[in-house]
Amino acid sequence: AAMIMGLAAIPVFAGDVGVLDAQRAIQEVEEGKRQFALLADWATERQQAIEAMRARLEELNAQYNQQRTVASQEVLRTLEDQIREATRELEDVTRTFNREADAKQRELLDDVATEVGVVAQAFAEANNFDVVLVYDGQPLVYLRPSSDITDRVIELYNQKHPVN
Repeated sequence: AAMIMGLAAIPVFAGDVGVLDAQRAIQEVEEGKRQFALLADWATERQQAIEAMRARLEELNAQYNQQRTVASQEVLRTLEDQIREATRELEDVTRTFNREADAKQRELLDDVATEVGVVAQAFAEANNFDVVLVYDGQPLVYLRPSSDITDRVIELYNQKHPVN
């Protein structure tokens, strides 16, 4: 206990430290919400196509399982070929979708993320913070609630960039 008390008496540095949950800020500023809605709209049709392919594959597997003991080897081989092809196609389309979704998310949200940083920097300078750390979901040992500037940055961002 004496060691802990001794450490508490040693100041690491003077000044205010703020913490910004940048991911939450990007998701909660009005512009970010709008961009996430655009991303969801973009993804919906593609996800529906992937789900239709997944349902077709399940249908082929069910058909194969039903006919496994009664169908001819030729019918079973044809079904196996269809299952293999449907599996390959589903994997390819899913990989492509994931790549395109990552690119689309960057396209839609990079400017918002950059501007969140600009607003956070201006807030920190205006409020005499010496350091602002980005909180990315990793556990912190301790965070005084007043050190979390995320809500204030979101509010300032929305004032600076109103969404019509």
